[in-house]
Amino acid sequence: MIKKEGPQVRHVPFHELPEFPYPLSFECGACGHTDSYHPGKVTFNPACLLVTLGASAEEGFFFTAYFHCRHCGAGGPWHLPPQTLDLLLASIPLDKESGRDACISVGTATLFDGTSHRFATDAEAHLRSLIAQDPGNAFLYTRLGNILRNGRRPDLAIEPYRRAIEIDPGDLEAQHSLGEAHDDLGKGEEAVPYFHEVLRRAREAKGIDRRLVRKLVEVSLRRLVDLRERLGDKISLIPEPDAHTLANAKESGEFEIRRYDLSTKKGLGQVCDMFMGVPGRGELLAKVMATGAGSAPRRSFQPRNAPCPCGSGSKYKNCCGRGESR
Repeated sequence: MIKKEGPQVRHVPFHELPEFPYPLSFECGACGHTDSYHPGKVTFNPACLLVTLGASAEEGFFFTAYFHCRHCGAGGPWHLPPQTLDLLLASIPLDKESGRDACISVGTATLFDGTSHRFATDAEAHLRSLIAQDPGNAFLYTRLGNILRNGRRPDLAIEPYRRAIEIDPGDLEAQHSLGEAHDDLGKGEEAVPYFHEVLRRAREAKGIDRRLVRKLVEVSLRRLVDLRERLGDKISLIPEPDAHTLANAKESGEFEIRRYDLSTKKGLGQVCDMFMGVPGRGELLAKVMATGAGSAPRRSFQPRNAPCPCGSGSKYKNCCGRGESR
């Protein structure tokens, strides 16, 4: 997604765009019936009116919701009745100030390959045609899952995400998104293993920007914290160790207990460092996972005025030892 704000152009993920607040009427071009559907997130691209000779205003509107005609089952083509078009045009923000609370975003809605599709069903058809040409491409299945999940259909997104993981178990985006899709459907316990897999695989993830890896780790941790608050202690924040983790965990009869507050930016960042394999933290994670959630390792004494062993440069009492009583 590319969103324009005045002279500036910036990329914005679909999930950060506002939802349109109520259903709109759409006319099915296959059977001619008009019915009401929720449009999802709505984007308007005024450039469409300039580059397409004879284009009408409706060709500048893009919708993320995934829906089919209730009368004939077709996924389009869709047309905007006059009253729908008038309502949408009246909702377009005219300046940056009015755009803050607007329910329509001004910009260009594009897929990874630069193509634009006004409706989710059109984007789905495009991606399925690409998958037919390259059925072993996990990236394409993940993109298809995103279209369906962003289209308010997490139930349909599960299958393409699973297929992406079958092809490439190291696809962290698919692992994370599959967890979110299950959670969206109220299946929190089924979501946990996928968030755990993101944490387990983050350190050695290849072929993906490390900034994106860290973002996936951060959001997965937040989701796990939220699930634990909702479902109780049966939800573990730390994944069970795999054979690789156990093999690389150094034996130690004694190590320090550290507390991390995941509700703070600092605490969340420290735990993200552990899963990302930041020197000094990745080794600690291996010990924590290998020890197991049910064990209680013995604590070694750490002077409160000594430098914090986490490597932050602060005194222990002002960092990981904050709030501890002696």
